[in-house]
Amino acid sequence: QAQWIKGQLGEGKDVYAYFNNDAEGYAVRNAVDLKRYVVS
Repeated sequence: QAQWIKGQLGEGKDVYAYFNNDAEGYAVRNAVDLKRYVVS
């Protein structure tokens, strides 16, 4: 999915992502991971 996001951003499109913040609070960690994959 990171490749798809990179492609959309490369075309000048906005991309939004939603994360399920479960009881363990993984949403923040998942968002940080996704950002790292997209930027690299």
